[in-house]
Formats: sequence, C-alpha cells, structure tokens
Amino acid sequence: MAIFCAAALGFQANVATALPALYVHYDASNAANVTADVNDIVQSLTDLSAPTTTAYDATKAGGFGTLLYSAPGNLSPTGLKGVDTNNGPHNKLLVLDSAEQDALLDFSGAAASNTGFAALVVFKADTILGGTVRDLVLASHGNSTDNRSFVMKYESGVPQVVLNGTGIAGGTSVKASATAVVADGETVVLAVNYNQATGNMEVWDSENTTSASVIKAAADFSSGQALYLAGSLNSGQGMDGMIGEVKIFQGVLTS
Repeated sequence: MAIFCAAALGFQANVATALPALYVHYDASNAANVTADVNDIVQSLTDLSAPTTTAYDATKAGGFGTLLYSAPGNLSPTGLKGVDTNNGPHNKLLVLDSAEQDALLDFSGAAASNTGFAALVVFKADTILGGTVRDLVLASHGNSTDNRSFVMKYESGVPQVVLNGTGIAGGTSVKASATAVVADGETVVLAVNYNQATGNMEVWDSENTTSASVIKAAADFSSGQALYLAGSLNSGQGMDGMIGEVKIFQGVLTS
C-alpha cells in the first residue's frame, strides 16, 4: 500500500448513503494531530471525530511504555509519519475505557439502537512477532471473569478480528485470509463491519480482493477492560510497527 489512507482503498460507504457517526478518528500522518515531547515520545493522539461527538484522545496516560512519533528512519512507503511502537510489544496507548466502549459495543444496552459498528486501522508491520497474543493493532482484553472483548490483529501475518460476548470463552474469530499475507515492512488496512440486525461480521484487509464473514448474534461486546491502540491490557500483547490512521464508526457501513 502506498499511503496511510483508508479511503484510498475504497473502504468507505457509498457516497449517496449517509455515513454513521464517527466515534473515534485518529490520523497520525499529520503532526498537528499528535502531541509529543521534545524527545518525540507520544503523549496523545487527537480524536478528530470531535466536536460532533465526545473526544476520545488516545493517551499515554493509562497506556504502557514508550511510543515514538516515527522512530528515526521509520516512515510509511511514501514518507508519512505514524505512531511507532518502538520495537513493541509492550508499548500502547489507551483509547476507550470500559464505560466509553458501551455506546459502541454493548448491543444489549447503550448501543442497542445502533445499526452496528465499523472500524478501520492502517498500520505498518515492522516485524511479525507471531503467537496467539501478538500483533494486535486495536484490542480490549477478555479474561476468566470478563470474556467480553474486541480484537483486531494480524496474528503471525494473518489479518483477523475477534468479537466476544458475555460468558463465551474464546470468542468468534474471522480471518481475512487463510494464510499469512502481512509481511515485515508492509503497510496494511484492516477493516471490520458488524451488522447488529443480521449478526454479520465482515472483515477485509488490503492484501486480499475479497472479504470473509461470520454470523455473530448481537450481544454485549464491551469489555470490562480498556481498549488500546497497538496492544491490550495484557502486558505481553502488542505489535512491532507503526499506526497511521484509525476510524471507528458508531453504526454499520455498506459493504
């Protein structure tokens, strides 16, 4: 992929159809959207969905470790900057706490009137870490007392999304590809579109020409733990790479 831009790959609703509300939008390719200190250590990413919605800036406060605003020499293929995980996998930013996830993911409560949700993440994979808890780009973490979770990852190079409801261990996973298609150094878009009415969860990635889907009945997918960029609450979960842009919609998109 040439640029950090989800729309350039056609991942958008038909222009004749109104888009659902943006719940979160980060674009790290523009330095004006990134707060970093004199050492280029990222403090926060500005949520561009505001002021139409509540601002949910991604923050180092509540996150883990140290992320850099484009580590020296690490840019997108066209020279754009991004939030670099600084060799990961323990460095991540806090996106949404548990309560802030409810209006997006709790379809038995605060999100019950929503048509669904959609999310797109543009990332650059510096090194494939591999393993079932690695290579996460956006994730909340379920555990034995709270299985609810939402995970977007490229596990061992295979782009996939996991959605998990109350009392369901393991979750439902959709792999956009049967084989590893994400390689070291590649920039990729990973996208998910969930329809509450039909339960259809569809997943795309920019390495494939088709999507994959599964039926997952609407439930409370809002984790009791926070949603993180480039990892989860588990200190061993994360990625080695760079985040360019994130869009999360409070409603389902057209295919």
